[in-house]
Amino acid sequence: HLTTPGQRGCVAGQGELKKVAFDPLFSINHTFAMCRANINRLLRRTWCTTKRPDRLVAHLDLYVNFHNRRLLPGK
Repeated sequence: HLTTPGQRGCVAGQGELKKVAFDPLFSINHTFAMCRANINRLLRRTWCTTKRPDRLVAHLDLYVNFHNRRLLPGK
């Protein structure tokens, strides 16, 4: 596989703003951040946990369906 280092963010408080025009890791990082934010089980500072892996998979399936139908442009 091909590895690509991410670029440093701007120091002025703009966490998403990069100094370079194109960051190849931005899309996947942004998708994972949205996934964590929209699925409460995946939030970093929460007591929400999943006891059964099959229910986590079902929740992920619901979110993927919502993401693909509602959030992606041009769909």
